[in-house]
Amino acid sequence: MRNKKEINTFIIYDVGQKRVPKVHKVLCSYMFWEQNSVFSGNISKGMLKKILYKLDVIIDTKCDCVYCYSLRYPYTLQVERWGKYSTRYSEIVRL
Repeated sequence: MRNKKEINTFIIYDVGQKRVPKVHKVLCSYMFWEQNSVFSGNISKGMLKKILYKLDVIIDTKCDCVYCYSLRYPYTLQVERWGKYSTRYSEIVRL
C-alpha cells in the first residue's frame, strides 16, 4: 500500500544535450525512467524539493525546461515549470 504522504509525480525535461546525462543521473537516483526524458515515482514532498533543487543547479533556465506534474489524492494536479517555456509539452494534460 502506498504511503499517504507520498505524491505520484512525473518529471518531463527538455534540456541541452550536454546536460542530459546529469539530469538523467539525478532523476534515476529517485524515480523510475519511463521513456526518453520522462520519469515517474511516488515520492515525498521533501524528496521532491531535493530533486528539484538538484535540477535547478544543473539546468540553464534560458534554454532548458523541466515540467513536474504532481498528482495528489483526491484528484488534485499541481504543475510546476522551470526554465524556457516549451509548447512541445503544453498539450500533455488538459483539465
